[in-house]
Amino acid sequence: MVIDASFVAAVLLEETHTAFVRAAFDDLAAEDLHAPALLPFELANILRTRTRKGELDNVRRSMLLSYSERLEVEIAAAPEGERMERILAVADRHGLTAYDAAYLEAALRLQADLATLDRSLAAAGRAEGLRVHAPF
Repeated sequence: MVIDASFVAAVLLEETHTAFVRAAFDDLAAEDLHAPALLPFELANILRTRTRKGELDNVRRSMLLSYSERLEVEIAAAPEGERMERILAVADRHGLTAYDAAYLEAALRLQADLATLDRSLAAAGRAEGLRVHAPF
């Protein structure tokens, strides 16, 4: 399964769809988890934003970052060449950002399920015939 940053953030933080995501993680415990190289950066940015808003302190942020590293997500190498072209083609086809298209391209390339809390990404995944784990 390919998981995006919104899905991982919901495991770490109390959000609208946290219960759905935690149940999905329990159901899919035997699955291999994958993500593109940008996942750690997106997750760090989410945690930084929450800290700037006063929702997290630095100690809690460090603890959550450490916990996220134990989720055993296989992080792909940074894309280049042909794979970057495929990411851009997916982005163009579905009107996604290159960031979101990287998750979709990974799921397509790995023939994997896609787990996201992003409505546009979920819709694009379904349009590509993928099994999508999303609460909507």
